[in-house]
Amino acid sequence: MSKGLITIDGKEVGKPALIKKENSITIDGKEMGSGGLVDLVFIIDTTISMSGKIHGLLKICSEFVDDFARLGLDQQIAVVSYGYLAVPGDRIDASPFTSKIEVVKRYLSDIHRNYGGGRFGESSPEAIEKAITLGFRPGSVQVFILITDEHARNDWSRIEALGARLIRSEILVFVISDPQDCYKRMAKQSGGSWYQIAADTNFSSILDLFRAVSKKVSQVVLDVHQLGHGSVSRYRQLSSGK
Repeated sequence: MSKGLITIDGKEVGKPALIKKENSITIDGKEMGSGGLVDLVFIIDTTISMSGKIHGLLKICSEFVDDFARLGLDQQIAVVSYGYLAVPGDRIDASPFTSKIEVVKRYLSDIHRNYGGGRFGESSPEAIEKAITLGFRPGSVQVFILITDEHARNDWSRIEALGARLIRSEILVFVISDPQDCYKRMAKQSGGSWYQIAADTNFSSILDLFRAVSKKVSQVVLDVHQLGHGSVSRYRQLSSGK
């Protein structure tokens, strides 16, 4: 068998960089695309302006699970919600991990709604720190999807240190936010991606954006398992050389 040849269920299919099928995938005779673990955490700003975006995420959520299943990935999902902790009643909540999409949808439907800090920003650093403490499976690719239309609290040194911690922990971070440099760097340096959203983004655009993020996340996770052999740092090195 020639180097780089890809087969699906024993049948030679050529030499593209990646072949994605629901069934087994082999590269150079080694199965690569079946059973890869992915632990995904939605970290969601649930303040007033985010209401429509949560409904959009709820509508698209099953597509995340379908994408993972189609690629042979073994997924589980948790949800972390947050607002601005200095406001009475605002808090950080975290669900346990589950592989059941109906349970994830229930978490999103019943998620605690926060008021928010307005011009003071929101407590995204604390929410990310909470997500880091969740029980990840050994050997899983860990993915955070941070969704907010407000800036982070102005503790920039804490945010930068948090970004470095995420990189050391090999956590992929995808951020859907307003255009802040700290969010952009956090996503890019971790191996994830940044996407722009605003308080007045319409519902149809939100759905299209979430669909695009769903496809991108599942593709990157598959690449980490196939190209990086489960190592996010190795994947970052390979992808940076493209």
